[in-house]
Formats: sequence, C-alpha cells, structure tokens
Amino acid sequence: MQVTTKVRVTLELMHELAMRGSQGPTSLASIAWKLGVSLSYLEILCRSLRAKGLIVATRGPGGGYSLAQDPSEMTVYEVIRAVELPGRLVGDGFNRPAVGEEDLVTMGLYERAEREIAEFLSQVTLRDLFPSATQSPSQLKNVAAISFERMLERMNRDLTPA
Repeated sequence: MQVTTKVRVTLELMHELAMRGSQGPTSLASIAWKLGVSLSYLEILCRSLRAKGLIVATRGPGGGYSLAQDPSEMTVYEVIRAVELPGRLVGDGFNRPAVGEEDLVTMGLYERAEREIAEFLSQVTLRDLFPSATQSPSQLKNVAAISFERMLERMNRDLTPA
C-alpha cells in the first residue's frame, strides 16, 4: 500500500483543524504555510471534504475551516474516501483490465487487501490517530506505522494456512 500525497496532506490538514478546533475556524493560508503546500491545493481538498460533510467553512472576518464533528466521530476511511477514488488504497491492481488467469488471481488478492484495509481504517477515528492536540507529525507517523503493522500481521495470520 502506498499512501498518496493527497491522502497524506488531507490527514495533515485534518490534524491541523483538530488541533486548532477550540480556537475557532482556521484560515487555509496559515495551514498551507505550515504544511508547505499551495493554498490552491488545500482549497481543492477542502471542497471534497466539505461535500462529504467532514469540514465546515465560515465566511467573513475570522472565518476559515473547522471540523464538522468531533474527531472521535470521523474515521480515517471517511476522510480518505472524501478525496480518493475507490480501489486506490492498495495500488494499481484495479486500474487495468484482467488479461489472463494470473491477472484474475492477482485481482482477487487486491480486492481482499482493499477490503481488509478499508475495514481497518473504518475502525480508526481521527481521535485515535490524533489522541493529543499537541502531537507532532513525527509522532503521528509512528502511531500510523504501528497501527498499519498490526493490520498487516492480522492479514498475514488470516492468509496463512492452518
């Protein structure tokens, strides 16, 4: 599984909004500067997140974006689905038609991996991912890596013949 830049930046954006939640709406310009990404890129991501009801926009002076719900009520899977197409959690497997019998076997593996990852990410809330508003991005990477390793161990255990 390869996490796309779009997913990484979206999760970092959601982390910033969760972190600043008690301060009211946050301007995208300040988040863009902090994350080192363009404002227009964040605007594109925010359109998708707003369309899915994950964030809300406040206009006017002091306006900006904030989470639509408490982080404990939003899953990582919902956030990813807001910005990424179905079948993109695992990789390239769904993006080309099956040609031979070997491809059909591989497609089945991709489909199973996609379901397992989706199920796992549906159980992880933003609160789980960002338990403390003071966590640094490096700490978040460690939490995500440990969680992902546990999921891979479970998949490996399930796929190993008894």
